[in-house]
Amino acid sequence: FVEQVLYFADTFVKRLTYAEKEQIYLESKTWYRRYGVSERPMPADYDAFQRYWDHMLDEVMVAHQTAKYGVGYVTKGFPCPKGMPPLLWRVVSPAFNPIAAFLTTGGLPPRARALLGLPWTDRQERRYQRFAAVWRSRPVNWLWDHLPIRLRYNRFAFAGYAR
Repeated sequence: FVEQVLYFADTFVKRLTYAEKEQIYLESKTWYRRYGVSERPMPADYDAFQRYWDHMLDEVMVAHQTAKYGVGYVTKGFPCPKGMPPLLWRVVSPAFNPIAAFLTTGGLPPRARALLGLPWTDRQERRYQRFAAVWRSRPVNWLWDHLPIRLRYNRFAFAGYAR
């Protein structure tokens, strides 16, 4: 989980410094403890976490059936969502599926993409990085910072901030 937080913050919010990555990692340990997760198996710091993560991707992670099933929609298209009329999905899915596949595949670590055999080209990577750079840009960050909080967060998060 913390790897995705680091990846998405670094990709879509701002390029993180080493100190910020270390801080996020250490804060994640605090959150895990609050949910009753033992700290014993957790790497002590960000460097140790990076070694652990690299080991998991390089030597432990395998392309098992559940993982392949989970990312299979990237290549075969997403099913019609519950509650959506199938006819409407047939109209919407040709536009939705390529965008969802692009964002899903781009959001995976490159080693995970390769292991799972997901199609991803250098051109797609460049497009994904340009897309991410737009979201990290000053105008987008300025806009986000100036949106009312009720528009930035779902109703549950908004209620929490309101308390």
